Amino acid sequence: QENIQALYGIATAEVAPRLKDRVGLRAEWSRNTSLGYTQMPAAELKTHIDPNTGKACAVATTGIATTIPCVDIQYGTNGIQKTTGSYFNLFPSASIKWTLGESNDIDAGYSHTILRPGLNATAGNASYDPLGGELGTGLITIPNPGLQPATSDNFSARYSRYFKSVGLFNLGVYYNRIKGLAVAQSDLTADEAGSAAAQALAQLGIDDPTGIYFTTYKQVSLVTIKGIAA
Repeated sequence: QENIQALYGIATAEVAPRLKDRVGLRAEWSRNTSLGYTQMPAAELKTHIDPNTGKACAVATTGIATTIPCVDIQYGTNGIQKTTGSYFNLFPSASIKWTLGESNDIDAGYSHTILRPGLNATAGNASYDPLGGELGTGLITIPNPGLQPATSDNFSARYSRYFKSVGLFNLGVYYNRIKGLAVAQSDLTADEAGSAAAQALAQLGIDDPTGIYFTTYKQVSLVTIKGIAA
């Protein structure tokens, strides 16, 4: 569950003939709450008895118990884990518009925005696809609950030319400076994935990671995007 409360203000003014500006500020309070079952590691699950068969619980190659009673043991024993987080951000924005003659406009703007990582990147347990990966020999996907929202400083400028009874022509440039962008790291080996791989292997009950690839998520300190649009 994500709860976002915000307060936003905007002001516009004509600072000179044919020159208008607009400034805004958004204050945002966010609180996240996630509920999820804590999966019992496969090695520990194998020490429990299946009440239907009287034998030790069997575990599939995916790390999940093969019978419903053992699935209940695997996910019900440790109960539901509640994770919460909260943060506060300010998002300023500003733009100007300069009109030249009767048919030309020049616009320039700035905004500070937020980019939240998806739930698939932050929540849940590690999952195993025996046929996944670069060579189809197995893929383990590991969420990263430590991911934080990224922020972006966005700059843009645009020239517009209006043609009577025909349409308009636009030419613009943009530049985005993103801090903390969450990106997927795909087809990693166990050594490259590090401690996250070791924890996932223990959870799934896989002793030999040979041939298995890993996908996890990390945050990039800085990403820049720039271009021209027409």
